[in-house]
Amino acid sequence: MKVGEIMSGDFPALDCDATVADVESALENSKCSFAAILKPDQRPFGYVSQVDVLRCKQDPSNNPKAVHAWEICNTRPEIAHFRDEVSEVVGRLL
Repeated sequence: MKVGEIMSGDFPALDCDATVADVESALENSKCSFAAILKPDQRPFGYVSQVDVLRCKQDPSNNPKAVHAWEICNTRPEIAHFRDEVSEVVGRLL
């Protein structure tokens, strides 16, 4: 199975300074499980997943309206081409 068969090209993208609350709202509105986080020059910085948002919100010392996306995002995203085999991409992640 190819990555392009299971991946949607439509996903939210937010600036690094967006808050965790902003990311959560974007994920809810898009029905996606992750959001791309962009540098000020609009180049990719990383991504934030629903799990990252939930983990942040579980910590009572975190305020989702004050914590920024760059503080919780994964800055080592795996780049995959839509023609790549899913099994190959998963192998690189493990």
